[in-house]
Amino acid sequence: MPGEDILYSVAMAISEITPSAVKIDKLMARIADGDIKIPAFQRRFVWNQEQVIELLDSIYRNYPIGSLLLWNSDDTKLTATRNVCGFDIPDRPLAYPVNYVLDGQQRVSAIYAVFCKDRIRSHAGDDDPDLETFDIYFDLQSRSFRASSDLIPGSESFPLQSLFDITAFFDALKTIPEKYHPAVKELNSRFNNYEVPVVTITKRTKDEVGTIFERINNTGTELSTLDLMVAWTWSDDFLLKEQIGDLLESLEDKRFGELPEKIILQCLSAVLVKSTSTKSILSLKPKDVHEKFDLLVSSKVCQLFCVNGQV
Repeated sequence: MPGEDILYSVAMAISEITPSAVKIDKLMARIADGDIKIPAFQRRFVWNQEQVIELLDSIYRNYPIGSLLLWNSDDTKLTATRNVCGFDIPDRPLAYPVNYVLDGQQRVSAIYAVFCKDRIRSHAGDDDPDLETFDIYFDLQSRSFRASSDLIPGSESFPLQSLFDITAFFDALKTIPEKYHPAVKELNSRFNNYEVPVVTITKRTKDEVGTIFERINNTGTELSTLDLMVAWTWSDDFLLKEQIGDLLESLEDKRFGELPEKIILQCLSAVLVKSTSTKSILSLKPKDVHEKFDLLVSSKVCQLFCVNGQV
């Protein structure tokens, strides 16, 4: 019946986009459990400590911080993913779906890194942020957030890393004069009761996800041409940034290993469409990039560009 078809269509649409509100401790638990991961096409963590502190201050003041956009992939897991800030976080069993962050990586990474109990990395990558970025305290006298390096000598402060760990919380509280306990309890209450808006999309193909990511970030945080191309051409078995990295590594012996990645994109565009303009690069078809990247690897275009200064 027509009415039933409409209801079915509405139900399907609702199931594809699900808004929710998640408290910070629950969000952190999901990350620690391996439920939330960073897809490899996401750029690295780029916030500085001041931006992290501003986020914390917004939460403390109950200001909105924007929603997180997650892609729930229950059919297959991506082979190319990253953990939040490079921390040691277990992978979920294959039978469990994973939620990949499409928008809000900086916010979710900052929240987890500031409050998580253990900031352990087996292998810190070049793109991983300095852990001192997240070493932040709450100044109990000024009711403000400060980096550990900016603490005022003699002032009382509370380490945020202890806020969501019960044992660490009470251990830290014991070292603080009783007159500041109400401020600590207020701090704890505000962060424990804050809810982060989360939008989860399901039943979307990888091609759709790449498009969603590109469109969201093209109207928000400024991305480089490479960032956009990495997202636009991404598939589970092809990551443009890795392909470019492998090519630059192979050019080390020829003294071209320090080439800017943008030049490699220009060379790729020259091979495929005989043009090096940014417009031409962004117009490259993902299928062509996948299938013909090896043409660039086997060509001498990169070397010719460098020698002739045509980039």
